[in-house]
Amino acid sequence: MDEVREEDRPQGIRRCSEARTGRGVQEAKQKAGQIKEPSDLWDLEDYLTRRRKEINSKYDSRGSRLTQVLGKLLYEGRLGEQELRGLG
Repeated sequence: MDEVREEDRPQGIRRCSEARTGRGVQEAKQKAGQIKEPSDLWDLEDYLTRRRKEINSKYDSRGSRLTQVLGKLLYEGRLGEQELRGLG
């Protein structure tokens, strides 16, 4: 999957992505604070890779996936119908 640059995402999707990423930063800091052995560092790297892929997939705003992404964000209550007015 191609990476979608943050500045190419619609504002509503950016807002949702940033809120989700902020929570991810807190979780990553907590996990980093628990590192005691070199192997723990690889566990953190695995976690961060999984989270990045999850976030990129969830907030993929390429035209071919935009309808699915917006539908999911509406369903989850992360976007309102008002925020979608004017798209199209």
